[in-house]
Formats: sequence, structure tokens, C-alpha cells
Amino acid sequence: MIHSADELNKLYNGKYVGLVMHNDYKAGKALAAAFKHIFPDAKRIADIGCNNGVHMDSMIKAGFTVEGFDISKAAVEKAIIPKELIHLIDLRQPLHIEKSFDMAYAIECIEHIELEALPQFIDNMKNIAPIFVCTPGNQAGIGHFIDKPSTWWIYQFVKQSWTYDIKTSAELHDYFDDPQWDITLRRFPFPRKGIMVFRYTKTNLQSVL
Repeated sequence: MIHSADELNKLYNGKYVGLVMHNDYKAGKALAAAFKHIFPDAKRIADIGCNNGVHMDSMIKAGFTVEGFDISKAAVEKAIIPKELIHLIDLRQPLHIEKSFDMAYAIECIEHIELEALPQFIDNMKNIAPIFVCTPGNQAGIGHFIDKPSTWWIYQFVKQSWTYDIKTSAELHDYFDDPQWDITLRRFPFPRKGIMVFRYTKTNLQSVL
């Protein structure tokens, strides 16, 4: 069943936004450092399911140009970065945008997409960026509609013409295993070994100067 935007806004309310702040802020710093190291050519980044911009804040401080996408009105209302950087949008619906990004990431996000809406969501990512980094959840949680192993998620993307980048995924896994992150990531809010990198090479995106 696909929930209405109003139903999801009741779920992802101000209380939900506040729950993710502390650990996600530490994770954001680690992610920004990893992206700088693994994707040196990436300048423009999209945060999918950005919440109140807690990861975006670290990306901005690291020198990236970043914009966020979220369905939650509370995410915008409680934004910790300039509110105009967060687009209130339902990515379960067909997306047509003129902007393009070098890469997009969705941390603890895509398990919040209903099974029936997942094909459209994956298709929308093709219109945002040719590289998509995500951490599909395979555990129960607030608003988690899909509970599947990594192999299942890989198949969902591959059947929609994405390529699973095994090498870069492994590089991210190894990066987060470095002892420098042991304290910062002691309570990392997503499984380090679950992070995946997908590439879509047939996109025809219009760059924004």
C-alpha cells in the first residue's frame, strides 16, 4: 500500500526529526570525509531523505554544494541549514527536474519507500545523478516498509539498468573500517558494511551552471 503524503508527514513529524540528530551528526562528518576521499570529482551532491539537513551540514562544511530532498514538512521547519536548500518533494511520484548532481546519497532512507513505489523511486534517481550511494535497511524501524537483505536491493536496482559498483562499495567499507573512525562511529546509525554504490551510465542530464 502506498501511503499519502499527509500520512507520512504525520509519521515523520517533529518528534521523529529530533530522534536522529545526535548520532546522525557524527555520521555526517564521516560521510563527508569518505566522499571527499572516494569521489574526488564530486562537487554537487543531493541528499535523498535529508531530514533536517543534519548530514548536509557536514557536506557544506566539507566544501560540497549540496541540496536535499524530503517529504517531511517537519524536516524543513526544523532545518539546521538554510531552508531553501531542502526541497519538499515526494520522490515516489514521477520526477522532472532541470538540475543535475554529480552524485546522490540516501542514508537510512530507501527502506522507508513502500514496495509498490520503489520502482518509481529508483527511476527518479536516474534524473538526479549518475552515482547513487545508499544504505538499505534490513531491520525493523519507524516507517521501515521494506525489510530485505542486500542481495534483494541490488537486484531491484540492476533490473532498472543500474550497475552495482562492487569495487567502490568495498572502498567505502574499508574506509569506515579505519581506526580513525572507531570513536566517531561507535554508534554509527547505519551498517558500515551495508553501504552500496550504484551507477547509471545512460543518463542524459542537463547541467546547471
